[in-house]
Amino acid sequence: MKENLIKEMKESFSTFEKAREDYLLQRGIQRKIIVKLLKGDDYSVTDGGTAGSGLKNYKSNFNKLDPPHDLRHHKWVEAEKDGIGFLISLNPVDTDPGSGNIHHLYDRIGVQAYIEENTEKSMRTSMMITPLSLPMDEEKCEELLKIVERLRKTLVYHRDTEI
Repeated sequence: MKENLIKEMKESFSTFEKAREDYLLQRGIQRKIIVKLLKGDDYSVTDGGTAGSGLKNYKSNFNKLDPPHDLRHHKWVEAEKDGIGFLISLNPVDTDPGSGNIHHLYDRIGVQAYIEENTEKSMRTSMMITPLSLPMDEEKCEELLKIVERLRKTLVYHRDTEI
């Protein structure tokens, strides 16, 4: 019995590690697709280095996590156009109104638009969870651009018509 369990664990470990690395790679590719989409529509996008990806060796405040946790599966895109900032999340947070439970909706697209500084609280309360999910295709890319453009135009209008 124990030998079978050890064999199963070894096989599962290898398969799991490969699946995790493949998933991280594909989420990174999906992020790059969104970056190129926005850049192609004249948005400035924060890119390069570790932009838009969680840390591999996250330790939390005061180094509470030992060993560190890999947060590279957290992906997002930060963009700006006409003074309107955008946070596009590939794993938005949803709070269940019935139970109050918090859920990370992996592979779902969330969009937040803002004029002033973005805060953790505003990310949790004003993120629009779209019907779009990964992987992106041409139709989803077009819809994402429509959503972002509608938000941009609305905020530009409100900003420019304030008395």
